[in-house]
Amino acid sequence: MLPLLVVWLWMGAAHASHYPLEVLAEEGWLQEDQLSDLRRFGLRDTRHLLLRTATPQERRDLARSTDLSEAQLLRLARLCEFLQIEGIGTYAAGLLMAVGVSDIQRFANEDPAALHLRLQEHLQGDPEGREAPPQTTLATWMELASQVPVLVVGP
Repeated sequence: MLPLLVVWLWMGAAHASHYPLEVLAEEGWLQEDQLSDLRRFGLRDTRHLLLRTATPQERRDLARSTDLSEAQLLRLARLCEFLQIEGIGTYAAGLLMAVGVSDIQRFANEDPAALHLRLQEHLQGDPEGREAPPQTTLATWMELASQVPVLVVGP
Protein backbone atom coordinates (compact mmCIF):
# COMPACT_ATOMS: atom_id res chain seq x y z
CA MET A 1 0.00 0.00 0.00
CA LEU A 2 2.80 2.43 0.83
CA PRO A 3 4.40 2.25 -2.66
CA LEU A 4 1.06 3.16 -4.25
CA LEU A 5 0.71 6.10 -1.88
CA VAL A 6 4.19 7.23 -2.92
CA VAL A 7 3.15 6.94 -6.59
CA TRP A 8 0.07 9.03 -5.88
CA LEU A 9 2.02 11.68 -4.03
CA TRP A 10 4.75 11.86 -6.68
CA MET A 11 2.44 12.05 -9.68
CA GLY A 12 -0.48 13.93 -8.20
CA ALA A 13 -2.94 11.04 -8.35
CA ALA A 14 -2.05 9.86 -11.85
CA HIS A 15 -3.52 6.50 -12.67
CA ALA A 16 -3.80 4.04 -15.50
CA SER A 17 -5.90 5.93 -17.94
CA HIS A 18 -6.07 7.29 -21.38
CA TYR A 19 -6.31 10.90 -22.28
CA PRO A 20 -8.09 12.92 -24.95
CA LEU A 21 -5.70 13.51 -27.85
CA GLU A 22 -5.94 17.23 -27.16
CA VAL A 23 -3.81 16.61 -24.07
CA LEU A 24 -1.03 15.27 -26.30
CA ALA A 25 -1.23 18.42 -28.40
CA GLU A 26 -1.15 20.63 -25.29
CA GLU A 27 1.94 18.80 -24.04
CA GLY A 28 3.81 18.98 -27.34
CA TRP A 29 3.45 15.36 -28.44
CA LEU A 30 1.29 16.39 -31.41
CA GLN A 31 0.93 19.50 -33.54
CA GLU A 32 -2.55 20.88 -34.14
CA ASP A 33 -2.64 19.74 -37.78
CA GLN A 34 -1.61 16.23 -36.71
CA LEU A 35 -4.35 16.23 -34.09
CA SER A 36 -6.85 17.19 -36.77
CA ASP A 37 -5.60 14.38 -39.01
CA LEU A 38 -6.05 11.80 -36.25
CA ARG A 39 -9.50 13.10 -35.34
CA ARG A 40 -10.49 12.79 -39.00
CA PHE A 41 -9.92 9.04 -38.60
CA GLY A 42 -12.14 8.89 -35.52
CA LEU A 43 -9.30 8.81 -33.03
CA ARG A 44 -10.31 10.75 -29.93
CA ASP A 45 -8.14 9.43 -27.12
CA THR A 46 -4.87 7.69 -26.42
CA ARG A 47 -6.55 4.29 -26.01
CA HIS A 48 -7.91 4.44 -29.55
CA LEU A 49 -4.58 5.75 -30.82
CA LEU A 50 -2.82 2.79 -29.18
CA LEU A 51 -5.16 0.30 -30.79
CA ARG A 52 -4.81 1.91 -34.24
CA THR A 53 -1.00 2.09 -34.12
CA ALA A 54 -0.11 -1.26 -32.56
CA THR A 55 1.36 -2.92 -35.65
CA PRO A 56 3.79 -1.75 -38.32
CA GLN A 57 1.08 -2.12 -40.98
CA GLU A 58 -1.38 0.01 -39.00
CA ARG A 59 1.27 2.70 -38.51
CA ARG A 60 2.20 2.55 -42.21
CA ASP A 61 -1.45 2.92 -43.26
CA LEU A 62 -2.07 5.80 -40.87
CA ALA A 63 1.17 7.54 -41.87
CA ARG A 64 0.10 7.49 -45.53
CA SER A 65 -3.08 9.34 -44.62
CA THR A 66 -1.78 11.83 -42.06
CA ASP A 67 1.00 14.31 -41.48
CA LEU A 68 2.69 11.86 -39.09
CA SER A 69 5.58 9.59 -39.99
CA GLU A 70 5.70 5.92 -39.05
CA ALA A 71 8.43 6.77 -36.53
CA GLN A 72 6.25 9.44 -34.91
CA LEU A 73 3.33 7.04 -34.76
CA LEU A 74 5.53 4.37 -33.16
CA ARG A 75 6.67 6.87 -30.52
CA LEU A 76 3.04 7.81 -29.83
CA ALA A 77 2.05 4.14 -29.67
CA ARG A 78 4.79 3.47 -27.11
CA LEU A 79 3.68 6.50 -25.09
CA CYS A 80 0.10 5.24 -25.11
CA GLU A 81 1.25 1.80 -24.07
CA PHE A 82 2.98 3.28 -21.01
CA LEU A 83 -0.33 4.91 -20.06
CA GLN A 84 -1.74 1.45 -19.33
CA ILE A 85 0.45 1.31 -16.22
CA GLU A 86 -1.16 2.50 -13.02
CA GLY A 87 0.53 5.73 -11.92
CA ILE A 88 2.18 6.62 -15.21
CA GLY A 89 0.92 9.67 -17.05
CA THR A 90 2.24 11.42 -20.11
CA TYR A 91 4.99 13.24 -18.21
CA ALA A 92 6.40 10.10 -16.57
CA ALA A 93 6.14 8.13 -19.82
CA GLY A 94 7.98 10.86 -21.69
CA LEU A 95 10.64 10.97 -19.01
CA LEU A 96 11.20 7.22 -19.24
CA MET A 97 11.40 7.40 -23.02
CA ALA A 98 13.87 10.29 -22.80
CA VAL A 99 16.33 8.10 -20.89
CA GLY A 100 16.08 5.20 -23.33
CA VAL A 101 13.26 3.12 -21.89
CA SER A 102 11.53 2.67 -25.20
CA ASP A 103 8.78 0.20 -24.31
CA ILE A 104 7.01 -1.47 -21.43
CA GLN A 105 8.85 -4.77 -21.86
CA ARG A 106 12.19 -3.04 -21.49
CA PHE A 107 10.82 -1.04 -18.57
CA ALA A 108 9.64 -4.16 -16.74
CA ASN A 109 13.18 -5.57 -16.94
CA GLU A 110 15.07 -2.45 -15.85
CA ASP A 111 17.03 -2.26 -12.62
CA PRO A 112 15.17 0.31 -10.46
CA ALA A 113 18.36 1.70 -8.91
CA ALA A 114 20.14 2.11 -12.25
CA LEU A 115 17.08 3.67 -13.85
CA HIS A 116 16.67 6.04 -10.92
CA LEU A 117 20.25 7.24 -11.41
CA ARG A 118 19.68 7.79 -15.15
CA LEU A 119 16.55 9.76 -14.42
CA GLN A 120 18.33 11.87 -11.81
CA GLU A 121 21.12 12.65 -14.28
CA HIS A 122 18.59 13.52 -16.96
CA LEU A 123 16.72 15.89 -14.65
CA GLN A 124 19.82 17.51 -13.18
CA GLY A 125 19.41 21.26 -13.54
CA ASP A 126 15.76 20.96 -14.61
CA PRO A 127 14.46 24.53 -14.81
CA GLU A 128 11.21 23.52 -13.10
CA GLY A 129 13.04 21.66 -10.33
CA ARG A 130 11.44 18.32 -11.14
CA GLU A 131 12.96 15.23 -9.59
CA ALA A 132 13.10 11.59 -10.56
CA PRO A 133 10.38 9.33 -9.19
CA PRO A 134 11.54 7.47 -6.07
CA GLN A 135 13.13 4.06 -6.60
CA THR A 136 10.21 2.40 -4.81
CA THR A 137 7.79 4.02 -7.25
CA LEU A 138 9.86 2.83 -10.20
CA ALA A 139 9.91 -0.70 -8.78
CA THR A 140 6.12 -0.63 -8.36
CA TRP A 141 5.64 0.63 -11.90
CA MET A 142 7.99 -2.05 -13.22
CA GLU A 143 6.01 -4.75 -11.48
CA LEU A 144 2.81 -3.37 -12.94
CA ALA A 145 4.45 -3.11 -16.39
CA SER A 146 5.20 -6.82 -16.29
CA GLN A 147 1.45 -7.46 -16.02
CA VAL A 148 0.35 -5.13 -18.83
CA PRO A 149 -0.36 -6.74 -22.20
CA VAL A 150 2.15 -5.74 -24.85
CA LEU A 151 0.16 -4.34 -27.75
CA VAL A 152 2.79 -2.47 -29.78
CA VAL A 153 4.82 -4.75 -32.01
CA GLY A 154 7.62 -4.29 -34.49
CA PRO A 155 9.98 -1.47 -35.10
